[in-house]
Amino acid sequence: MLVDEGKNSHFVHASVQEFFAARYIKNRTDIVASKFYGQVLNGKWGAWGEELSFLKQIDPYRSFKYFYIPDLQRSLDYLMSGKPAVDSDVVANYLSSLGVIKRNKVVDGRTNISYVVDKQIHFNTYHMNALSLRVFTSMFAGYPHDARIKPWTAGFDSNPECVTRSYKEIADDRGNFFKDDLYSKVSIFINEFYRDSLVMQDFVRRQEDQTDFIDIS
Repeated sequence: MLVDEGKNSHFVHASVQEFFAARYIKNRTDIVASKFYGQVLNGKWGAWGEELSFLKQIDPYRSFKYFYIPDLQRSLDYLMSGKPAVDSDVVANYLSSLGVIKRNKVVDGRTNISYVVDKQIHFNTYHMNALSLRVFTSMFAGYPHDARIKPWTAGFDSNPECVTRSYKEIADDRGNFFKDDLYSKVSIFINEFYRDSLVMQDFVRRQEDQTDFIDIS
């Protein structure tokens, strides 16, 4: 819905505005669209998340070709580091690149403890960000009724002097049952990147085959 407030008009829902921004890109020439996707690919994806989601639906060929497939490939190249398949080392290396910092702050004579996520990786992409969000949800899930799984703060609690722990260390802290489950989930997440990339590549290839076909009958 578009609301008129004096001399200014604006959309009630931001998603409506983002949809029209996505439709604007869809209706541009290939040259303009490819430049847009190239800029987003090279670091500006964080400001265009909703638009990219819409473009995936309304401009799949170009969004796949110029953004999603290249971003997936960059992400997989970083994660795999030359390995042919996802294994425990791939997962462990990834989890070691993320961590938690404990901060102690004294207020009115009382020590307040807070924790913040520390991304030690200096390489980030649209899909790496999506992966970190999914892993975050699994990493810090609570299991109050499962004695096999310790709290995620177990490592900090056992050593009050500890101020930082990697996701890998936290997974170890929480016990083998949790660690095995987490490693399995991260492996699945990364393998989904491969699957998604292949599906998108196949879509692009079929679209290009149709475009190249000339009926001479």
